[in-house]
Amino acid sequence: MSHRKPLFSAIGVLCLLISLAAGQSKQVTRQTQIWLRYYNQTKLSGQWTTHIELEEREFLSPSRVHARFLPRIQLISRIGAGWEGGVGLAYILQAQPQDPARPVNVMVPEWRPHLALTYKQKTGSLGISHRYWLEERFVRNSTATGLRSGYQFTLRCRYRLQVEVPVLDGNNGLGSLKARGFDEVFLNLGHNIIRNTFDQNRIGASLVIGISSKLAVEAGYFNWFQERSSGDQYYSRDIVRFTLHHSVAL
Repeated sequence: MSHRKPLFSAIGVLCLLISLAAGQSKQVTRQTQIWLRYYNQTKLSGQWTTHIELEEREFLSPSRVHARFLPRIQLISRIGAGWEGGVGLAYILQAQPQDPARPVNVMVPEWRPHLALTYKQKTGSLGISHRYWLEERFVRNSTATGLRSGYQFTLRCRYRLQVEVPVLDGNNGLGSLKARGFDEVFLNLGHNIIRNTFDQNRIGASLVIGISSKLAVEAGYFNWFQERSSGDQYYSRDIVRFTLHHSVAL
């Protein structure tokens, strides 16, 4: 297996999609948010790991809830040299409307099972990972003021390129420092997707500071550029995210 092919082919597709999305921009609504996340990784064996994620997403200026992940759970398995596969499920509550200046009228539930495939490679001290996700989204039907019976189903695929650089080595994890940068593109799939095949792009960077062999804190910024269902309106969100990483071995 060539180590170059997955990297450069994916980067080319990613850059093309981002360029097309930027060229279509017409009406952009700008927002700011803060995300608070707890990320647990529990090693079950040499091959199997579980990931559990809890996250609160809040608008800033004015302050108001945007979404809650309660939780996202994944089961990950090593499947070959550099490759991991997994299956997961997320339960999400998203506040509507998505205008922080207006009160929350309804919290819309969504179930989101997914399949994951990740390829990791090393170039010197540089760590590069390619993550591919296929998500099934079951979003509860709703009106502007309440929930209705039934769910709307869509498919979405995601590709994330992430680069990680060690900056400082710590003592048993304490004082270690790593820098990360990433870009992730989302595409909607299905016959009911008419105007917004391109869903969103997220690009950002962060620093990961080691507290111990089991705990680390990550602080970062990214821009979330999302196309709305109209096809000619967009959100551009500036987001600060704080993550507590917790690693456990059974």
